Amino acid sequence: MLSRASVGDHVVAVRDVSSPFGTHRVRQGTRGLVVAGPSGIFGSRYKVEFASGGTLLVGSGDLRRATFGHGRGSFRRYKARRRLLWCGAFLLFGLPVLQTVASQGGADGMAGLALGLPLALLDQVVHLASVLGLPLVACLAFLYWLARRLR
Repeated sequence: MLSRASVGDHVVAVRDVSSPFGTHRVRQGTRGLVVAGPSGIFGSRYKVEFASGGTLLVGSGDLRRATFGHGRGSFRRYKARRRLLWCGAFLLFGLPVLQTVASQGGADGMAGLALGLPLALLDQVVHLASVLGLPLVACLAFLYWLARRLR
């Protein structure tokens, strides 16, 4: 629960939040920036710009103050780093998969595409395990599972 936040504070959604008409949904754990505070004495809804995109009016019970970060500049840097990580993950995993699917699909048509995608994904997992080593991959998979479980 958020006791009192000022404009420019970084906050985190405590639970899933959606807009009144369901057009925009923010998942638990998504970071945001307080754009405007509550109006009036009894107001408890903050206008928050979330990193996933979009601005919502969110109640103080659905937010908590982030551990670090303050200000619009810091929030923009956070969003830029997040975007770069997604692009890097796509280049590392998605591009080789697309390359394999395209080479399989070009030769055999739709049947080649259906066969190429699972083979490409399996090839990427085996390649990652050979580069990092099987114990490290097992540790990373366990940490990922644990993080999803504790969320």
